[in-house]
Amino acid sequence: MIPFDGSGYSQKAFDKALEIAEKFASKLLVLTVLQSKLSDSAGVSLERMQEIQDEEKDTATIMLKKTRISSKCQKRIISHGNYS
Repeated sequence: MIPFDGSGYSQKAFDKALEIAEKFASKLLVLTVLQSKLSDSAGVSLERMQEIQDEEKDTATIMLKKTRISSKCQKRIISHGNYS
């Protein structure tokens, strides 16, 4: 398992973890946690809540695209997020 937050340090750690995983034909679990803007949703309209969720999904997608993770895996990671 490798944590990934989009920073340069996490990218270097990810690259090294991927190198090790490939060497030993292992799978790599990538963990990313984003702070939600919806922690206090009182008084927020449903439309605005949906907009925020869409923005957060876009942010997660951008972060994943910075990695060498296949697009198929990226879609699976995003689908496990709480975006519905």
